[in-house]
Amino acid sequence: MDHLLNWVEIPVRDMKRAISFYRELLRVDVQEMKIGDNDYALFAIKNNFNTGCLVKGPGYVPRTDGVVVYLNGGDDLSTPLSRVENCCLDPWETPGVRMAFASLKWTARSKSIY
Repeated sequence: MDHLLNWVEIPVRDMKRAISFYRELLRVDVQEMKIGDNDYALFAIKNNFNTGCLVKGPGYVPRTDGVVVYLNGGDDLSTPLSRVENCCLDPWETPGVRMAFASLKWTARSKSIY
């Protein structure tokens, strides 16, 4: 197996707001499309086997008590975190692990970790 994770779908209630939030936070573009009753905004990432999308539609409900997804915020979390206001906890570090994390809980009730 080359990858454990190939695709992530992040449920949203307000697609325009979510697109604006993730574009600003991650500085990544999205491709919007509709499939059936669902609206999608696919993240424009170079690695097609390690990406995902925002999705709005029946059965997709934003939650804070479900699966936790870790997104790549780059080498310095202060850069993406400086782009958002009033939604972040302080970044924290885990001893012995060369990664920093920040938990984002914004008003759309999704939880992401960077």
